[in-house]
Amino acid sequence: MGEEAQAPGSVQALIAALFRFETMPPIERAAAAPALIDQARATLASARAGAIAEAEAGGMRRADIARKLGIARQQVTKITGAKVREGGE
Repeated sequence: MGEEAQAPGSVQALIAALFRFETMPPIERAAAAPALIDQARATLASARAGAIAEAEAGGMRRADIARKLGIARQQVTKITGAKVREGGE
């Protein structure tokens, strides 16, 4: 991986943080772990929402996305923060 700047919250920034984490002394790793866990959750939740929105923008229906992911259609709407369109979809 190069030394180019990564956008905060990006998957690349998370990966870079994980590589730095591996090189920390044990107590620093233990202290840094909770913040890194939070960063990973937020980054991956954002990436998931983006992927779902991308699938929807590509023409996939929320019901089909939900079925593929094994979640309720309402959860797809909640994840993406999208407004329910007229007609219930």
